[in-house]
Amino acid sequence: MPGRRPIARSPGPLGRSQARGLLARLALLALLALLGLGSEGCGGEDGGGESLGRTDPKLLFVPLLDAELEGAGPLIELEAQSPGGARAELFDALGRIEGRVALRGGEGWETVVAQRPGQLRSEAISRGRLFVRSRGSGLRLDFRLGAGDRFALMGGAVTLNAEQGLAQVRAEDPLALGARYRIRFFRDEGPGRGRIREITPSYLRRPLGRGRYRSRIEIPPRGARFLASVTIRDRRGELLALGWASPITVERPRP
Repeated sequence: MPGRRPIARSPGPLGRSQARGLLARLALLALLALLGLGSEGCGGEDGGGESLGRTDPKLLFVPLLDAELEGAGPLIELEAQSPGGARAELFDALGRIEGRVALRGGEGWETVVAQRPGQLRSEAISRGRLFVRSRGSGLRLDFRLGAGDRFALMGGAVTLNAEQGLAQVRAEDPLALGARYRIRFFRDEGPGRGRIREITPSYLRRPLGRGRYRSRIEIPPRGARFLASVTIRDRRGELLALGWASPITVERPRP
């Protein structure tokens, strides 16, 4: 009849597929909460009470001249420009150097500092907030690692009690539209403690879009250095650019 309002009906029960989707989302949220907040950390020069997940979207990525790297501390220079060559060169150098170290780019590479707004560039450089990328690339790379609210940025160090932590990479290149990214994580337990091992989880061992990616990590009893690399290829698989972040050092509390 004209003017008659339709009868309101209560929604029926969720279908099986909807229920499974809801449970999967809840399980994912619980896992992320466990990885990001469930481990006990202590110390950390970069922690400052922040959560690992709060990647600062306003980081400034500034290419550097060689003269600006004088206060950066120990540096490893990359010269090889193929994925395998650069990895072998870096791992060989790490086998001769202990403790914190940062990366610089040789010929064919560019050294970039990740600088927070309001931070002096010299301070970011002295803390080793450096990554290297293929010259001509526009790669922006943010690598951080920690447990709970204690973390370090690339080139830094953090002291943790936790047996597990979370590594996070955010990678994007505005100059490489439609490109595919390969994110890889590595663990270095130090000279004389065995070879450097790849610890990339299976769900990241495939071409990815630009964005932020996380991986659970196992922290050895004596600590370790952790590394992250990015390989960028076009849709045909042709290599566009490489990137390596300076290692993050996880230390153990002193007795």
